[in-house]
Amino acid sequence: VGHTSIPNSSIPHQMIMRNDEMMSIGSNLAEIDISDDDLVTSFIQDITNGTITLVWHPTQITANCNKSPICVKVWVELGSRLRTNVVQPRLMWKTAYESNLSNRKLNKSSLESPKSIELLDICRVLEMHDIDRSRHPLASHTKSLTVETSDDVYLFEAVTSAERDKFVHGLKLVVARLASQLISGDLNVYDDFFTPSG
Repeated sequence: VGHTSIPNSSIPHQMIMRNDEMMSIGSNLAEIDISDDDLVTSFIQDITNGTITLVWHPTQITANCNKSPICVKVWVELGSRLRTNVVQPRLMWKTAYESNLSNRKLNKSSLESPKSIELLDICRVLEMHDIDRSRHPLASHTKSLTVETSDDVYLFEAVTSAERDKFVHGLKLVVARLASQLISGDLNVYDDFFTPSG
């Protein structure tokens, strides 16, 4: 596959600087092969063209105690390259169910804004083995994962441990591929992670 260089002036400076930090994703970076084009491309297509269903376990803190786990649809929203700005690709999630079906009311979950994290803000994606029960009392340690940023930790639970492992590995590959392409000046980043019209 031929690679074309992107002039450094066409990539926002904050994206280049943050990507240097992104190379430390997860504790098993040696297991991630960002050159596995088929696997990365397949995961990017799966998560951008569809959604993955997970259970989000909001962190129980004093201001947010007794918050129930929420079934969510998770996807990657492609970025956009505008004339003067770059809108970064994001990991997004939104409530996947309607809580008021018995009342036959408008689906409120379609009106709420999705939660999101910029892909370049993700520091680590890890399988969870030891869960702090005071913060996440209902999460299953065999099927849970965390997505960590410098500011917060988001705990999700998959249906099976195999699905959890696939999501963890796939998201690590996606973030590593994005960081690698930006750092190396690979123009394919615009095909993989940005909308064609943007």
